[in-house]
Amino acid sequence: MIEAFSDGCCRKEGKGGWGILIYIDNEILIAGSYADRVTNNMMELQGPIEILDRLTIFNEENKQVKITSDSSYFVDGFNQWMHGWEKKGWRKHPTKPDGGIANLDMWKKLFDMKFNRNIKASWVRGHSGHYENEICDAIANKCCGYRQQIFGMVPNTYQLSPMALDQFLQPNITEVNINFS
Repeated sequence: MIEAFSDGCCRKEGKGGWGILIYIDNEILIAGSYADRVTNNMMELQGPIEILDRLTIFNEENKQVKITSDSSYFVDGFNQWMHGWEKKGWRKHPTKPDGGIANLDMWKKLFDMKFNRNIKASWVRGHSGHYENEICDAIANKCCGYRQQIFGMVPNTYQLSPMALDQFLQPNITEVNINFS
């Protein structure tokens, strides 16, 4: 089973970020980016979309996947709500043009990515000291604040921490690639 973790953030001015961490074989993939004119829920959905995209790139899409997030919006929607919405023609409110489903395009993408795959979402309390959630939170917030992207693979023996990320994420750098090979 592949274990993956995600977090999203958004600031008052609509600037957001997402961060992910995926255990693949003997390595840890970390990635994150930023976006404008978004909501926190959009960033909470973007992280899992990025996880599933990356697993396809690494030819890991046929393995069982557990995505852990501190967003009950994502976890409940992924495990329960979106199946009902799809059965109702992607509507939960009959008179609204988008069916009353916020971020409908993102939910449809997640639904398509989940089709015929063994993927479960699991909830963890945010800001509670959960190791991977704290890393994802730090990536999301630093990418959002510094307006940059990060992508890298590190050995699974490397001790990541929110403070250790400071060596990679600095102001005035737009893209960071990490390679310990």
